Amino acid sequence: MIAQKTCITSKCRPILLTSIAAMLLVSVFIWLRFSGEGTLPKLAVGDSVPLFKAPLGDGTTFDASDYVGKTSLVIFFYPKDNTPLCTQEACSFRDSYQQFVDAGAEVIGVSADTPASHKAFAEKHTLPFPIISDCDGHLRKLFGVPKLLGFLPGRVTYVIDRHGILKMSFNSSFTASGHVQRALELIENETGRSS
Repeated sequence: MIAQKTCITSKCRPILLTSIAAMLLVSVFIWLRFSGEGTLPKLAVGDSVPLFKAPLGDGTTFDASDYVGKTSLVIFFYPKDNTPLCTQEACSFRDSYQQFVDAGAEVIGVSADTPASHKAFAEKHTLPFPIISDCDGHLRKLFGVPKLLGFLPGRVTYVIDRHGILKMSFNSSFTASGHVQRALELIENETGRSS
């Protein structure tokens, strides 16, 4: 009887150790996620948006200070060039681009792809707006763009008025059209101009 218990215990030991290791990993993940370590400061509606400079797909540099005081900005962060949902989102902004301009706003795309990738993406889909290359993730951190499932780049659109104040933040990783609709509605309501 004693030998039988030892045999069962030795068979259970690997399962027990695996379970303990899994619980430790989950505990560390939860601690990192919710302890403040690894979380991003999040811009809130009403906050002044920090001024920044970043490389564009055409080889020039985007400077936010060139826009603040002059026009509203719609900045949309997306995960990756040439993926189905990201392409749909970028093309939705392209199709509504003139409405944004007529309402007094400039549209800016942002992803971690290289300037060369952005240039090819913009040319392939005839995108009329600049796309910022955020290869090091600095802008995502600056704006507090969350990651989906803790590791995938998020999809967030920010509307910033001409004074540099955040008016809207829309976070939806699985829809593309909602970003354009919400941003355009807000811009048109803020300026009193609609198409």
